[in-house]
Amino acid sequence: MAKWYTYRFDVETVPQTEVLPLISSQEGTVYLPLTILDPRKIALLLDPRYPSSAESIHLAGGPIHTMPLLAENQLLQILADSPTSVLAKARFMVLNYPHNPATDMASLSFFEEKVKFYQQYNLVLIHDFFYADIVFNEIKLPPSIL
Repeated sequence: MAKWYTYRFDVETVPQTEVLPLISSQEGTVYLPLTILDPRKIALLLDPRYPSSAESIHLAGGPIHTMPLLAENQLLQILADSPTSVLAKARFMVLNYPHNPATDMASLSFFEEKVKFYQQYNLVLIHDFFYADIVFNEIKLPPSIL
């Protein structure tokens, strides 16, 4: 998988520490929150989103702050719209681009902005990249957040 990622996205990864084989990305987005979410912390989730993301937060006992994806923002998540009090208590957020179910794509500059924001608030960034190879209408393949 590490070799494929390097070939596909020109990004080097360390297989022993940076690659986690899963049955599907859904398995990762369900189990990872169970291991990192303190019930006093907030999970930031996109709306709409794949249902398993929210279900794992409920199992972990943590609160959810939904972040709506709006047409006027090309269905891209806008962190600045979230209250500072919520961001201060947040632990992580799940991004999903190309997005399921809306199919929207994010640019490399979008990801660069998000990484800086996550570093500012010390958030864990979870990117569900399951649909990396599914594109429509000869659109350029999506960038890797790595």
